[in-house]
Amino acid sequence: MFCIDIVSNLCYYVDMKRKNSRKAILTQTQADILEELTLRYGDIITFDQIVKAFGETYSRDYLKQVISRLVKNGWLVRLRKGEYFVTDLSNLGRTSLSVYFLANYFVRDSFVSFAQALQYHGMHDQLLSTVISLSLRQHPPIHLQGITYRYVKTQPRYFYGFEDVRVDGRMVRIATAEKALIDMIQFHRTDGSVALVAEKLSNYQDELDLNRLVAYLARSNRITRKIFVNLLRQAGFEHESVQVQQMTGQKNPPLQYNLARMAA
Repeated sequence: MFCIDIVSNLCYYVDMKRKNSRKAILTQTQADILEELTLRYGDIITFDQIVKAFGETYSRDYLKQVISRLVKNGWLVRLRKGEYFVTDLSNLGRTSLSVYFLANYFVRDSFVSFAQALQYHGMHDQLLSTVISLSLRQHPPIHLQGITYRYVKTQPRYFYGFEDVRVDGRMVRIATAEKALIDMIQFHRTDGSVALVAEKLSNYQDELDLNRLVAYLARSNRITRKIFVNLLRQAGFEHESVQVQQMTGQKNPPLQYNLARMAA
């Protein structure tokens, strides 16, 4: 029985290898189309670009069939309707694009924040299945390859505190660590998020820019500032806690109060 199981498993393995090998094979037409598209447009392409490049040579219906076959065999990954990522033989069926780039790509007027931003800054090491961004417009969640991309709509006055950085060769927009902490309180205020922010304030005192944090808090809402008064005091930042407490009593605290310290 043991030998039969070994043979059975071996046959299954060989069969899967054959299937994957067949999937990896490109026809000459498919190879020519992919090569021309990547030369023209890079590794992210749209169906309109495909029609523009090959509409005079092939019919629209035929191009749809080619794209469908390339998606099925893993040479293209559908990002959203009519938009695709071109993979390679070592990465069939999966995109090598970073979650930061994809989050920005799906919704242009957005930046990655919350725990995923903290992870970029080396302050969060748990595996994340959801990437949360702040956005200027409402957008439903997007699911791709086991990751959910969520977008929290905010007002323009709270759309700040991000940096344009390069990740895997592509420019992406990510919140600073200080803004990520504030966003977790202002836009997702739960016992868990408050505890997580308290932990980061305590464990990453050398990495956080307290002047920047206080300056950002001057631009946050009153409830967020009140919570940070206690969080800063618990973390041992008495001076900064007093600063934020003084702001909390003001209806519209002046930004120069802390921005001047940041520039010093």
